[in-house]
Amino acid sequence: MLLNSEVIWLKGNGLKGGLPTLTSNVNILGISDNYLFGSLAPLLCNKKMNSKSNLQYLNIFNNSLSQVTDCWKNWKSLVHVDIGRNNLTGVIPHSMGSLLNIFSLHLDHNNFHGEIPLSLKNCKKMMILNLGENKFSRSIPNWIGHDVKALRLRSNEFRGEHLGIQFLLTLSLQIKGNELYYKDYAHVIDLSNNHLFGKIPLEVCKLATLQSLNLSHNQLMGTIPKEIGNMKQLESLNFSNNTLSGEIPKSMSALTFLEALNLSFNNLEGQIPLGTQLQSFNDISYMGNPKTLWSSTDQEMQLRQSMCW
Repeated sequence: MLLNSEVIWLKGNGLKGGLPTLTSNVNILGISDNYLFGSLAPLLCNKKMNSKSNLQYLNIFNNSLSQVTDCWKNWKSLVHVDIGRNNLTGVIPHSMGSLLNIFSLHLDHNNFHGEIPLSLKNCKKMMILNLGENKFSRSIPNWIGHDVKALRLRSNEFRGEHLGIQFLLTLSLQIKGNELYYKDYAHVIDLSNNHLFGKIPLEVCKLATLQSLNLSHNQLMGTIPKEIGNMKQLESLNFSNNTLSGEIPKSMSALTFLEALNLSFNNLEGQIPLGTQLQSFNDISYMGNPKTLWSSTDQEMQLRQSMCW
């Protein structure tokens, strides 16, 4: 089947069969939520294109595609790619590093494995990277946070003693003899459900504009850094199901935009810091810590009750 309209939008139309072949004038292809199967090759490995493609938006989300292909070099015009929630297997093709204009890349909910290829480092314009719910392993490469604003790597098999991500800031830091650069405009980081261990790195706390941070279901240990109070734009914070210990830092009272908090199932202890925001969360946010956490109001109530005897 040959499609040559500039905009092709056939989402949720019950389409079955393999992928179509496109002409060079197609700008938008949206065929998500169908029953398409087979390989990406019929769509991407068209020798007649020869880098003449004008395709900018590709959405094949939620189909039954199973075979990935290494023919991405002819599609440099792509800005958005979503091939998530299919049955794609194998490694991320090296040629995806040729997507120099890519802004948003979604490969989530597939069966990709191995490591994240170095070639993706060439995608300097990429702001959103979603590789969640796959079988990626080894450590998270330290360059992966250089430009992204939203990074989702949850539910993989990443391992490592530290998060290994370098976010570019306007300043440079010397850490253990290595110069690291961090970027302060990341908005979302989700590294939950992996095998990360070690302490929460202080560098994460320098991401002043971060709005959502999820490090739950790992093997992180040590205390929650007091520097987390510098992340004043945080709206959602999830450190649950780790082995974090010590007290909740008082600096977290500065997180006045926080709408969702989950510190459950760790080894935290002591008093919930003063501050309406932190004490407004219910027990679910703090449950499963073997050493009791209590708020100042709980402590005051216990004191008053003891005085009545």
